[in-house]
Amino acid sequence: LTAVEALVLLSHLARLSERYYGAIRAADIMGDVYLLLHFPVAIVKAKTCNFIGNICRHSAYFYRSLVKSHCEDVNDRGDFKVKNEAHRLDILAGLFECCRDEDPDVRKFACFAVGNAAFHSEFLYPRLKDVIPLLKELLLDNNENEKTRGNAAGALGNLVRKSGELCNDLVNWEIPELLMNIAENDESLQPKRMALFSLGNLCVYKICRDALGDIREGDTQGSFTNRLHTLSQKTADVACQKYIARILSKLSQPEKE
Repeated sequence: LTAVEALVLLSHLARLSERYYGAIRAADIMGDVYLLLHFPVAIVKAKTCNFIGNICRHSAYFYRSLVKSHCEDVNDRGDFKVKNEAHRLDILAGLFECCRDEDPDVRKFACFAVGNAAFHSEFLYPRLKDVIPLLKELLLDNNENEKTRGNAAGALGNLVRKSGELCNDLVNWEIPELLMNIAENDESLQPKRMALFSLGNLCVYKICRDALGDIREGDTQGSFTNRLHTLSQKTADVACQKYIARILSKLSQPEKE
């Protein structure tokens, strides 16, 4: 098998079920996976990102593997040189680099993998805060692939799925308002849907509600709520309607600090 064929096969198994995760770990290939993220052929990097996304699809089983240093693998193979002592030689750092790769498929699957790396637990949140500006940049680029921008919007929402640890960082990067602007004004449906779904995750936290100008007690004309109702009236998309209703339902519940 070629490297790409092997990655496709392993990705398929990982996508099917978590029951294959143990066998994939036993194969001891994560050092090679790190190296393939830096391979000079785009299709190899894209397939590698997709593989990482799939081994993080069902659980947090591989999360620790994403932040394991592969300095020994690099030194043994001699494929790469460490830029400096602070340069991280782990898979998560490789994914961050792939988020700004020149190839659109690499960026798309890197965002997919980052989103899954945030989905099941907050274990990687301290490191994932560094990807926020990269995801924002992709969302702001209207020339970017629709699926990539959707993956980026979804990944941002996953950064608060398990805790509010990164709320301050997201607000500092103006992510809540960016997601609302995408939901209101974007011409592509996939980013709009994922922006709304992610807003449903963010809006449970007080700091994110405040950033969006949500209604406070006694104020029945909150701008965020009004914008949601206006958007609901304008859109005919069933998924968007569903996600707007989800946000409004969460806004009726007590906020989290």
